[in-house]
Amino acid sequence: MPKFNQDLYDQNDKKAKDALRKHLDSLGIYTLIQEDFKADIKTFREEHHEAEIKNRWIDEWPTAWNSVHIPARKKAYMEGGKTVIFWIFNHSCTKAWRIHGDHLLDDHIESIPNPRYPAGEYFYNVPIRLGKLVEIN
Repeated sequence: MPKFNQDLYDQNDKKAKDALRKHLDSLGIYTLIQEDFKADIKTFREEHHEAEIKNRWIDEWPTAWNSVHIPARKKAYMEGGKTVIFWIFNHSCTKAWRIHGDHLLDDHIESIPNPRYPAGEYFYNVPIRLGKLVEIN
């Protein structure tokens, strides 16, 4: 497993949580943020939400990117049959891919190199056709 990067976490975590919470609240889905190393946001529904920012996504989703990467370790958030919705935000948190946890299938797991981990990290490589692109107010 890659080493945790506290600086990147500090730069992005609150920003993503705030954007998602504001969006969910605007839909009448009331939320609770509880840092317990599980999904970021609990709701008063039978679902939880996990938010991340993809900083290299600036404006429009690049047409060459045909999948969304969700760290494989996050499947643990669904233990016990919990429903988790994963949100991948652009840099400014104005758009997000909404991916239902049901799409985290073992046959989607790949080791994917990235700038922080050139040797690769295990991700669910989820085709974008399985997600929904959402405008965030």
